[in-house]
Amino acid sequence: MIKRVYAKNYRSLAEVEVSLDRLTILVGPNGSGKSNFVDVLRFISDALKRGMEYALDEREGIETLRRQDPLRPYDIEIESEIEDKNIKGKYRVHLKPPKAQEIDTLVNYEIKRESCDFELETESLNFEVANGKWVEKPKWVKIEPTSTDLILPLLTTKPFNEIVDYFKGMTFYNIYPNIMRIPTKVGSEYPLESDGRNIASVLRSMQRKKNIRLGDIKEALGVVVSGLTDVKIVKVGGFLRLKFKHEYKNKKAQEFEAYQESDGTLRVLGILVALFQDPPPELLVIEEPELTVHPGVLAVLADLIREASLKRSQVIVTTHSPDLISKFSAKDLRVVAWNYKDGTTISPVDENQIELINEKLFSSGDLLRIEGLRAQH
Repeated sequence: MIKRVYAKNYRSLAEVEVSLDRLTILVGPNGSGKSNFVDVLRFISDALKRGMEYALDEREGIETLRRQDPLRPYDIEIESEIEDKNIKGKYRVHLKPPKAQEIDTLVNYEIKRESCDFELETESLNFEVANGKWVEKPKWVKIEPTSTDLILPLLTTKPFNEIVDYFKGMTFYNIYPNIMRIPTKVGSEYPLESDGRNIASVLRSMQRKKNIRLGDIKEALGVVVSGLTDVKIVKVGGFLRLKFKHEYKNKKAQEFEAYQESDGTLRVLGILVALFQDPPPELLVIEEPELTVHPGVLAVLADLIREASLKRSQVIVTTHSPDLISKFSAKDLRVVAWNYKDGTTISPVDENQIELINEKLFSSGDLLRIEGLRAQH
């Protein structure tokens, strides 16, 4: 799992160091920087999966990514610490824009430093590259570094390939119900895409393979949405459509198209597929799962998220819902705030507030409504 993330000068993150658990709930108002922190992990995943240039282009270039500040800090630094049964260590990337006289019309960034430090039972495996040159080089490596390409994805031996696979296996979700309503061509069967657009293909694959997780999805959906007993995937021509079966006491069962279902039903389905997809991702991020979902079903949703974190994936959730955070332990919460001087800050909940929550004098949601959650200092 990702134990710790350090980020400097990344969008609203001036300098943060955040400890993560199997389940971490990022709580903060709109614009506080929750999504910016999540994007740090997504950025590293994109860079290792598709290259640094792709990751920067997806974010409109390094000038857009750098923290907006009157002093315009120059460099971006990211460090992730991973601790798993097979791998343990740190990976660091330090980026900078080139100097004015060195700007290439096609490439407007430089990898100032990249390093890995991993401890195994019998040995240490490390490397470091600075300004396109080796500082510390594994003996067996024959690759020569550049100032624009990452070295780590080019190292194909253990544990370096395992760390690359770990980052590539991260998934990030912000489910859009309207996209799920549209009939889609047969697409990727795994993983579920970040907005849920290929959900019909994912469910169709699980159905064909008789994956037991499909039963879990339908059962959980029936608990959350009263009377909903089945989700079917119908192929019409080259397109897949979702159909929902509803059964009510003393009434004939009815089937509805996805466009007839509520935003809340579709969003919950997308979240359930994300949680139960097989194989489970190493890290699963769900942004604001409470949107368009009735507060009465948030307890069930919280239980499913907690179960996934214990049995399948490390989970990070972003939210500003008092009703949702009350369903989780105070130790799982991280308070996200922003101010002009420090940018985004991310910290555990204040110990005095944790004591009030543990003594059941207030829930975390009560405190969020009354005085706001305070960060530890």
